[in-house]
Amino acid sequence: MTKPDDTAAAHKGAALSSASGASDNPAPHGVPAEKLQALQTLLNAHRLEDVVKLGGVLLQSHPASGALLTVIAIARAQWGQTDQAIDLLGSAVRVDPKCLDAHMSLGTILLSSGRPEEALQAFQGLLRIAPADPSAHAALGDILRETGRIPDAIRHYRCSLEQHPQQPGLLNNLGTCLQHLGRLDAAIASYESALMLRPADSIARNNKAICLNLQNRSNEAVACYRATLCLTPGSAETLNNLGICLKDLERHGPALVSLTRALACNPRLLDAHVNICEIHEISNRTEALRDALQTAEARGFFDQPDIQYYRALIHFRDKDHGRAADLIRRIPEGSIAKYRLNSFYSVKGKILDKAGAFDAAFDAFAEMNARLKTGEAFAKIDTDSYLAGLRCLNDQLATSGAFDRPDRDRPLPSAPSAPSFLVGFPRSGTTLLETILFSHSRVAILDEKPAVERSRASLGGAGDLAALGNLSDGTLARLRAVYFQEARRYLPQTGPDTRLIDKLPLNSLEAPFIHRLFPSAGFILAVRHPLDCILSCFMQNFGLNPAMANMLDLARIVDFYCLTMDIWTRSQRRFDLRVHMLRYEDLVVDMPGEIRKLLTFLDLEWEDTVHDYQSTALNRGVINTPSYSQVIQPLYRDASYRWKHYARHLEPYIEQVQPWISHFGYQDT
Repeated sequence: MTKPDDTAAAHKGAALSSASGASDNPAPHGVPAEKLQALQTLLNAHRLEDVVKLGGVLLQSHPASGALLTVIAIARAQWGQTDQAIDLLGSAVRVDPKCLDAHMSLGTILLSSGRPEEALQAFQGLLRIAPADPSAHAALGDILRETGRIPDAIRHYRCSLEQHPQQPGLLNNLGTCLQHLGRLDAAIASYESALMLRPADSIARNNKAICLNLQNRSNEAVACYRATLCLTPGSAETLNNLGICLKDLERHGPALVSLTRALACNPRLLDAHVNICEIHEISNRTEALRDALQTAEARGFFDQPDIQYYRALIHFRDKDHGRAADLIRRIPEGSIAKYRLNSFYSVKGKILDKAGAFDAAFDAFAEMNARLKTGEAFAKIDTDSYLAGLRCLNDQLATSGAFDRPDRDRPLPSAPSAPSFLVGFPRSGTTLLETILFSHSRVAILDEKPAVERSRASLGGAGDLAALGNLSDGTLARLRAVYFQEARRYLPQTGPDTRLIDKLPLNSLEAPFIHRLFPSAGFILAVRHPLDCILSCFMQNFGLNPAMANMLDLARIVDFYCLTMDIWTRSQRRFDLRVHMLRYEDLVVDMPGEIRKLLTFLDLEWEDTVHDYQSTALNRGVINTPSYSQVIQPLYRDASYRWKHYARHLEPYIEQVQPWISHFGYQDT
């Protein structure tokens, strides 16, 4: 979590330790300067009762002295008599409106007393007298930041910094405001300015690391957190933040070490408990998750909503769907951490689906998608432009002359063997197929990595069908080199006999480019009942990109599905692609028979390890798709024809999807 510096405390300390006007202004309102200096000396020595007594005597002859009232008020505030101090300072600004110290002290004491709106008025009064006063601008910035008026806070911080730029605490607070508005580059620059002035500022360094992680500059963030820990090695919050960053980098072992250290420093740090649970859950370590929950519950977090969320997940994993549904229903939705809400609605929907509460499950998935559509990630994506590009490609395939089918039997010059491509539409069973194939000793899986995307991007703008047909042999060789260079980043040690399978469902849309690049490549088309596939996409908490941002309402998913299948079938016919189609429903009925046919297509022999694909998945660790928790389970049939439970929600789209239902051999709508 981003932390402001303690500038409010700094203002408070300044105001409650001195009244600077007492020594600088000779005899304000007739009070002899030496008398005010004597009061200031007593105040500095913390002889508060003497200040009040002597000040009271002086007030009898100088009742309109703002400086005198301010010194007495500060003494009473330090004595714990806050209400009397506020009354005295109110009198001071009335009888002596130009007394800067009175306004500053009044605002500071009001703020420390939890009265921010009244403090705001006091500091605004100070600025009416001294419009450029840096302390008043800084104090106003703090109040406005704490009350959520971030743009106004930024304006006042900058006014203060114009007068006195070398204020590291203020630069940190400015950074937190810029970060709140999503202006991460500007926030990092502000934190770095603070660190130039105060290199040992662990708060600014921690906040900079948070920004770096938000920018997906996770390795830099890790280095920054570690530098922070050199300054504050016992900071549980920084250790927790480092654990989060390492988790995002999928370095789960070091992440768990950092989170465990955070709990050693502060056993009551809830975030660290929750983050440990999250790592165990996404790593499919159910028993470790169970142990982590017991630890958190033993430390008093039994009724904490985020812990109950993971307890419901344990019941779900144990197939105790009734208990899971009962618990997830009792968790107040407003009590879940904001960043976890989308996952909460996703899990709630899946639990209610298994419990047979299908309409309630649909409502949970709809709420998840509605929230995704109001988020910053969705706002940055032009979903219409993405689908328009696909329609353009579809029109080219339907109407224009494309390049001739390359000679698939001609070997590629000085290049590895062509990969095979596992494609389809998301939620068609590609992750299950990938996991089964991964169990084979001669198979290497490129799991949803951007090798095709990087190769195509190196073409620049020359990506339409006509341009693809005009690519020279030299250009094609360069594009293949880009592809394999990217693949080696993730699979550095594949042997010459290894069969590379590139699994990315929506590479089905890249079939023309892939075929131009690798004329002999085979395609494994994963198919599932179209309505089940569409429904499952609606039920998934996808990370958003231009494609996945089209998965947030049923009508758009249907359009996307039909357009994808149009492009695929036209590509398959036009380029006579080598394709092995495998239906999910057939796989769950006869896994050995269907996989033997697939291995024959891939020119691979059967291996008995393929039967034990669940152990392979567990040993593999994290699977980076929404199916990660399903592929470690035995093959199950309840995902087949699930759409019938949601027929009333899907009814408006059946006619549009019917051609694809028939095309793939399904009969029962």
